Amino acid sequence: MYSQLQLKQDAANFLAEEYGRTVHERIDINVGNLDDRLRLAQCPTPVKFNAQDQSGLGGNISVKAQCVGQIAWTVHIPAQVMIYREIPVAAMDIPRGQSISGSHLTSALVNVSSIRQGFADTPKPSLAGKQNATSAKAKCSKPIKWIPPLL
Repeated sequence: MYSQLQLKQDAANFLAEEYGRTVHERIDINVGNLDDRLRLAQCPTPVKFNAQDQSGLGGNISVKAQCVGQIAWTVHIPAQVMIYREIPVAAMDIPRGQSISGSHLTSALVNVSSIRQGFADTPKPSLAGKQNATSAKAKCSKPIKWIPPLL
């Protein structure tokens, strides 16, 4: 029998390897619980894992675990992957429409998995001179959004 504990550990190892391919400062992985009534036959071949994450930024995801062969089974495992990156954030309040300068910005370690609107992952100097698209509050992990220059 393939134990739930082993399945969860294998899923966590898969996720650590999968998300370890991208550059980040920290990653936290939490594999959810499975139904205690679930009984899985021992897989004669290595179990195949697939992270079902369209954005590649983690968050609440599902991991598909699949055993192929004569004794076949598939299980979807809930997981939460939190990816932390050092990104530019507002050092002071920046009103909407304000031209961004280097003094407006600082960097902070932010859980980018919780940001669904996009974020600037470029160094602070490359944001200087851009126009702020939304108001940004100081010391808030909300990322800076800017209006691209018209060409």
